Amino acid sequence: MNPPRCEFSEMTLSYVLSTDPDPLQPSPSEGELARCDLRLTVTNPTSAPVYCTGISILLPVGPLGVQLATTGLGITGVAAPATWTVAAPQEDVLIIVPQDGAARFTENPHGNRETVTPALTVWLRQIRVNRRVGSADVIIRETVSATTHGPWTENSGTCEVTKFSARAATTS
Repeated sequence: MNPPRCEFSEMTLSYVLSTDPDPLQPSPSEGELARCDLRLTVTNPTSAPVYCTGISILLPVGPLGVQLATTGLGITGVAAPATWTVAAPQEDVLIIVPQDGAARFTENPHGNRETVTPALTVWLRQIRVNRRVGSADVIIRETVSATTHGPWTENSGTCEVTKFSARAATTS
């Protein structure tokens, strides 16, 4: 397995990104493009509640090795729990928003009357992988606060998703 290397030191919530297939390979030099899925799992690493109004995923789109997909069109986004929605306002940007305006992430949901989101999982399916070996930085942005009324802070981090050559993928 070759999990993406992620740098989230500035983030409030905790993120884990994985690819399917793993290891990820670029599309063949000719013919139909390969497809991949990304899975992003979000949790709260602290004991205090964290409120979140949205998470954005920026996918590097283009033909180069430093880009992941040939296009952002046709990507299907699914979030669980179903109280979150995935939208694509731009070809290379996917936004995940809670239905109630702000979701509460906490480690201890017992004895709480508010809607609690202990974990969020987002699947981005049918990404058309470009034809070049290389590493692409997927940028993740969160808008969070310690209270339901803000102040809201936007933090960002990156995950380096590598597309391995067929030979490198079979030896890892």
